[in-house]
Amino acid sequence: MARIPENKIQEVLTKTNIVEEVSKYTNLHKQGRNYVGLCLFHADQTPSMIVSPDKKIFKCFSCGVGGNIIQFVEKINNLVFPLAVIKLAKEYGIDLGNVDDYIPKDPYSSEQKLLFKINEDATNYYQAVLYNKVGIMARNYLDQRQIDRDQVGQWQIGFAYENNLMQHLLGLGYAEGEIVKAGLATTNQASQKTYDYFQNRITFPVKNKDGYVIGFSARVLDQEKPKYLNTRETLIFKKSEVMFNIDYVLKNKERFANIIVLEGFMDVISLTKIGYPNCLALMGTNLSAFQINILKQLKKPIKLFLDGDGPGINAMYKIAKLLINNDLEFSIVDNLTAMDPDELVQTNQVEALKKMVDHSINVYEFFLEKFTLNEVINVDKKTTIIEQIFALLKYEKNLLVVDGVFDQLSNKLNISKEILINSFKQKQSQNLQKKVTNWSSPQILNDNNQFSLKPKTRKEDMKLKVLIALLQSKDYLTEIKDNLVYLAGADQHSYYFQQVCNTLINYYLEDKYQGNDLERFFSLLSAEKSKLLQTSVAQLKMILNQPLAKENFKMHLSSKGLEDIIWQAKFDQLNQEISDGNDELKALELQVDQNNFDPDKVRVLSGEKSKKQKELLILLKQKSELIALKNAKK
Repeated sequence: MARIPENKIQEVLTKTNIVEEVSKYTNLHKQGRNYVGLCLFHADQTPSMIVSPDKKIFKCFSCGVGGNIIQFVEKINNLVFPLAVIKLAKEYGIDLGNVDDYIPKDPYSSEQKLLFKINEDATNYYQAVLYNKVGIMARNYLDQRQIDRDQVGQWQIGFAYENNLMQHLLGLGYAEGEIVKAGLATTNQASQKTYDYFQNRITFPVKNKDGYVIGFSARVLDQEKPKYLNTRETLIFKKSEVMFNIDYVLKNKERFANIIVLEGFMDVISLTKIGYPNCLALMGTNLSAFQINILKQLKKPIKLFLDGDGPGINAMYKIAKLLINNDLEFSIVDNLTAMDPDELVQTNQVEALKKMVDHSINVYEFFLEKFTLNEVINVDKKTTIIEQIFALLKYEKNLLVVDGVFDQLSNKLNISKEILINSFKQKQSQNLQKKVTNWSSPQILNDNNQFSLKPKTRKEDMKLKVLIALLQSKDYLTEIKDNLVYLAGADQHSYYFQQVCNTLINYYLEDKYQGNDLERFFSLLSAEKSKLLQTSVAQLKMILNQPLAKENFKMHLSSKGLEDIIWQAKFDQLNQEISDGNDELKALELQVDQNNFDPDKVRVLSGEKSKKQKELLILLKQKSELIALKNAKK
């Protein structure tokens, strides 16, 4: 995919009318030089979005969403950047040349798209069967669950009746093998006969993030086991990548203040029905790396709402460690009942459920309460509780939070805070020693062109995390590109780091690299004309095979983690510039003293000294503003 020329992007920004574009979606009222209206990206009650025709930007001063007209079209239509530019260019008659050159490559293979189509046709068939005479029992069950016809349409609920789907799909021209590959049919090895995989079950389509049906979860109408049957693993249905309702949540994320994470799809359907459309389900109690990345993309606080029984609490504990480790902001809905969210809705406990959701609690408060509830707190129990809380705290990066937890733990267990802190430090030290003992990092040799990523300094550790984040995906491509000059620093290795990152960024933009494929990256780098990049492949392999690098590949850098790194890089650069400026100022003062016999030279040096003092004042102001920005976000 070619890049849209910068001059064409600027032409789109110049010739389009942001007021006209935003007015297509919400009513705007003139207020002075600007226009105001209800924000489209959160549940706005009073107009909080301002559109400036002079600056050609929009900004919501409530939820913080803003940008230019291209970014507005991206967000409101859920489009990638090139498609947003093309859409605007067509509307305003701007010639981009051959737009096919700019359209992103289809992420799905022809075989995947075939399976999507088979599942879509199966969905339509199941829906038709539900309202056929054979679907009466299924309709009665849905009535009992208070799922009306509108909701049936919203979730595309259907009914798989006996063994007739395959014949229908064969009649549409699909091959038997294709239907089996889609997970909709299975072959009996003994008889070699092929049957429908789902029979006599109510079907609930499961979609991927782009809205394609990838499979089904199907519920029995009687006591047959299993109660729920999911599509088997296929080319397009992988349980670790399934999040029910993710297509809707991703498309509408700007409208939501938070995201509620549930266990099952029926929980999502029930909570949506009572006014919580910001729900998605894991379809189980495990959280995979894929699902963590999806949650990071949402960039919203999470409310974890699972069952309130023992297994539910254990599942939340396991998930909590992953969320803390990945810097994801979250709280826990304290389910004080023995029922799951869906059962609470079905038993008319909606007000109690809403109260629990709206008053979710801090993760540490939740587990401290659960671990000490109805327990005899003897020495052994105290030790167990401390170890469980420490296992969460070891991932926590906010020292104020850590300190607060020590206070709570001290009060709960009647143990001095100092003993807890010393015990935690000892535990952390032991864990670190184990890691260090297991490291077998090769000594990386550097020349003046190359940069060391061996974890010797904070700056090198930051560079390693940034490079790995960029290698994993293009999620932070814009942020890294815009701040690369700070991230690279000003040492002798900065040029090489910038070269590698810029090259990788261009691979993404040219659609040569899609992320998380080191062999592909090394292959592309080996073919570069630049000798510097060609000869760096072996060294980069050594760097990225170090234990610390492998750990970073597993962890996935969060948006907050990257924001902190960028802030620190800017802060370090300002400090260095201030330090260098002070050294230069001292040198000028010394020269003034040494040349006091030469008035002309003193005048010139004094002018340079005054100029340097002004530069230092600007740098100090920038540093102060940077610190204030950091404090404001806490």
